Amino acid sequence: EVDQARLMDALRALPVARSATGTQADRDGLLATETLLAQRLTDLGYDATRETFYWTSFPGLRTRAATPDDSRFEDTLLTPLPEPLASSDGTLRPDLRPRLGPVGPWHNLIVERRGTTRPNEVILLGAHFDAVPGAPGADDNGTGVAALLELAHVLRDRPLDRTVRMVFFNLEEVGLVGSRYHARQWAATRDRLRAAAEPHEAIILMVSLEMLGYFNDAPDSQRSPIPPIPGVFEPPTVGDFIALASTQPHAAIVTRFDEALRRAEPNLKTFATSVFPDIGPGAPRLAIERAILRSDHASFLVLGEPGVILTDTANYRNPHYHTPSDTIDTIDAERFTRVVRAVAGATVDLANAQD
Repeated sequence: EVDQARLMDALRALPVARSATGTQADRDGLLATETLLAQRLTDLGYDATRETFYWTSFPGLRTRAATPDDSRFEDTLLTPLPEPLASSDGTLRPDLRPRLGPVGPWHNLIVERRGTTRPNEVILLGAHFDAVPGAPGADDNGTGVAALLELAHVLRDRPLDRTVRMVFFNLEEVGLVGSRYHARQWAATRDRLRAAAEPHEAIILMVSLEMLGYFNDAPDSQRSPIPPIPGVFEPPTVGDFIALASTQPHAAIVTRFDEALRRAEPNLKTFATSVFPDIGPGAPRLAIERAILRSDHASFLVLGEPGVILTDTANYRNPHYHTPSDTIDTIDAERFTRVVRAVAGATVDLANAQD
């Protein structure tokens, strides 16, 4: 049911400038992207929830955090806006906007297919829709966004035992801001319900769809963020696969998801790894390889939830990463479609699995 033409049309429709930083045209493009996605979801019959948060790069209001578990991150979320920044309606005072930059409001967009028998067990599929200034963002992360739209299309009438939630995250490129906000809001609600002995959700799998369309069959076209570990981690050297990765506590779900991907699309080559050490609550603060923290799944990993990145590995393969040449003509449409078909089938598999 995954349609290659529809998938590529969705990719072409995305504004090629969509960033909270850069020029006003970048910010206008990001707002236009949000509007476009909301309309596409409405056309598919979904009632999208807009999740509102604020962010600014203005010195003193935002402290840059290198990784999602950096304690300084508390300084980056301004919800609600503190006085005296807010006007009577809670938004940024108009007279301050030119001086404070892109405070917002910014939004994540959320839709879901509610599970029929296990609705509190959630599979969360996420993709960020912002890009970096100056980059059209076809692979990063237009492919993830187009994939998530296609998944919303093919899953909308599927009977599912578990809930499948699809979240279009904003502001990933400035520090995973949208996904961090969403993850913390979700965890706060879960903890409140748990404390009250009320039914609450559990995330059985969160997948970040992060760059899905660039492949290269040439020898030595694939690099690895960490060196080989004989018998433990032996990374491929040819960029002809899609990778999925998480940390050691989530090895079982990584394996299960990988098996489901390959069952759904036997012609897709995958590489799965969970060699990275734990970064969840209470884990020792180790020198974590930053490659595992570079997308929205990291916002869930630091809460101890099973976050997995699905990716063509970004700059470890794609020479167009974060450059003006990240255009649609670099996307391998056939293999990109295989990835989306695999995710669709694997999602249905896990949503309806009895185990």
